[in-house]
Amino acid sequence: MKGDHVKKKVSKGLLAAVAAVLLLLGGLGTFALWSDSETTDSGDVQTGTLDLSAVNSGQWRDISTPASPVTIDPATFRMVPGDVLQYTASYRVEAVGDNLTARITTTNQGTNVIPAALTNWVTVTNTATFGGAPIPSSVITSADSGKTVDVTVTVTFNQATPDQVGINSTINLSQLQVTLQQERA
Repeated sequence: MKGDHVKKKVSKGLLAAVAAVLLLLGGLGTFALWSDSETTDSGDVQTGTLDLSAVNSGQWRDISTPASPVTIDPATFRMVPGDVLQYTASYRVEAVGDNLTARITTTNQGTNVIPAALTNWVTVTNTATFGGAPIPSSVITSADSGKTVDVTVTVTFNQATPDQVGINSTINLSQLQVTLQQERA
């Protein structure tokens, strides 16, 4: 019996050794004797830039009577149907990149910008211009780098708002942001 036990141990040991050798050989794969490589002389690639920096602090005005606009503080102004408020600010654009296109927009990051009762009666629109000339589709390219973009946000409370719709409501414009976002076609 001892002999059979020794034979089994030797057989198991031999099988383990053969398996280990096979695994080592299998891990080698193909064997390349000669090899050569060259470094490309392609140079470095630089990344571009997309930046928007405020030129001024911006200003809110009541333009309900276009002939005599009035500067306001939106925190204390009480809007009524027929009122039109306008925010204007200027930003310097830095846009550098061979295939760079970006869209300039204004968004309000706050919640409940226009209360539900007023969604059909209050509109918020925005425009972006370079020196008074509209920017088609608000698209900025690297050709516009260094220019100053003027952004205008207009809040209009429809004069035809009936009854007491929206009284004592808050139109939340406190988190207004101007965004320059790259787009890829």
